[in-house]
Amino acid sequence: MNVEIVDFRGLSEIEQRRVADLVSDYTHGKSGESPQMLPVKSGHILEKEFGAVALLGQHFSGYIGAATPEKHKKIAMSEIGTLWVPRVNRGKNTAHLLVDYMTSEVVRVGIKPYAFCNPLSRPIFEELMYSPKASGDVPPSALSACEHCPAKPSTGCCDTIVVYEGDKNDN
Repeated sequence: MNVEIVDFRGLSEIEQRRVADLVSDYTHGKSGESPQMLPVKSGHILEKEFGAVALLGQHFSGYIGAATPEKHKKIAMSEIGTLWVPRVNRGKNTAHLLVDYMTSEVVRVGIKPYAFCNPLSRPIFEELMYSPKASGDVPPSALSACEHCPAKPSTGCCDTIVVYEGDKNDN
């Protein structure tokens, strides 16, 4: 059975809420997995500018979203994040498909995507033409989540900041 990626907004409102609750529960440690990202409330998922869901058959198998774009150095940029593939669905290329889909959607409308990667997600983003960058290469507001990070970094971010470097004409 193949993984299908669908636009989050194409789901019914009930399904959008169900997915948002699943992702929120994961980020709050309520899914039986150790979360690899900061906690996110369901409402935050529902407010994202873009979103995509992976389906295996008719069953949820992953999520990714992208924030409302903001200008940085005269370029519209959007953070791609909240990437989650439940442990039982890993190993099926789902995360790669989600990142590729979301990158294409954001770039298609003229927005430069970036992400904060942990060691699990970084290889996926780098395979899809994202490059490590400094904190000054993304909007300053993107680092506001670091204020709530349990690691309490003294400077910068614990994650690796990556920015998409692919050619917009490739997508």
